[in-house]
Amino acid sequence: MSDKISALSRAIRNLAPNREINGLFAAIGASFWVYDPVAEEICWQQDDLDSPRGYRVRKMSIKQALQKYAQPYRVCLLQVIQAALETGFASPVRASLVTDQGPKWVELTAARFTGRDTPLVIGVMQECAGGADAPQRDTALWKAAAAVLASTSAAALIVDPAGTVLWANRSLLELFGIADVRQLLGRDVRTVPNHLGKTLTGKFAQALAGDHDSASGPFERNDGTVIELDYQFQPLAPGTANGCIVFSAEISRAKLLVEAGAVLDALPTPVLVVELDTHRILYANTAGQGELGLSAAQIGLERLTDQLLTGSDLSDLISVLDTVGWDHGRVWQVDTHLGLKRHYRIRSCFLGKRSARRVVLEFLPAKAATDKPANDRANGFFSRLVGVSFG
Repeated sequence: MSDKISALSRAIRNLAPNREINGLFAAIGASFWVYDPVAEEICWQQDDLDSPRGYRVRKMSIKQALQKYAQPYRVCLLQVIQAALETGFASPVRASLVTDQGPKWVELTAARFTGRDTPLVIGVMQECAGGADAPQRDTALWKAAAAVLASTSAAALIVDPAGTVLWANRSLLELFGIADVRQLLGRDVRTVPNHLGKTLTGKFAQALAGDHDSASGPFERNDGTVIELDYQFQPLAPGTANGCIVFSAEISRAKLLVEAGAVLDALPTPVLVVELDTHRILYANTAGQGELGLSAAQIGLERLTDQLLTGSDLSDLISVLDTVGWDHGRVWQVDTHLGLKRHYRIRSCFLGKRSARRVVLEFLPAKAATDKPANDRANGFFSRLVGVSFG
């Protein structure tokens, strides 16, 4: 078996590692499939009671797989694959398969998996009743199967009604620092705080008692570190022999907000924050340190008037700031710490309340005192810095 075939097969077996998980999906008429866009090959589950996992993995080219769909619906599979590759997740679509027993309707969804050198598309297919015009099921069951298990971005963990761990995806293992899924499979989720941490094992105890909450909050991991997660506990196929509880989580959206410092470091123009009363430079972005020759050790100690600007220049700037609150930029000669004298159009505004006496300065390159800024693309950017706060 080639490496590419093994990668596809292994991806499915990671999603459905045992009879319990396969039985769970069989109970809701769902199964997994995986597509390799480089090899243009697709693998999927096929029921096999003699297999230890309850299924075998079938593989064929995408062209052969498309022949299994009714002619008008072959494009549906391609659309799902394309959406997953381009956007990360494909919305469910309905299509008709051609079988020996006649047409069979299915709903398809997929997500892009990028945890390897080349991407894979991991999908879920669920049998459904009715034709193409029948309303799609918008149930918690399908959402859990499609959005939680097919999606590789969310960390997911499944336990049976007794609390036994049936399945965990790679995202969960990485999130909680677990080396091998076998450290969890078959164990009571409430008795493994040394792997999952006290917070998650405690919340699973509540979920098994019927409290299926969805919220955001801190989770203490087994190493003592704390992470903020957006999470949910979702009962899947409740009341059936294969019922279970699905835990899914992602790093809290509040923690994913872009830091202002990271944005300013990406700018090609120098940006400084200066305390007017002492003239001290409190912050310099990457361009500010490099182009103006400031070292990290100087930040917080160096004054703007030590070398970069003269005292009279700064007095003029302060006069404008105190009068109108901002300056769209006159051209100043700046004596950089690199030993070069350069002309910059310096735009400025107060950072926060005026009483704090902190200002943001943006240095736009200019050729001479009467020139417009050489970097026209930077025009208008500075006004967007007014609301930036560095805490």
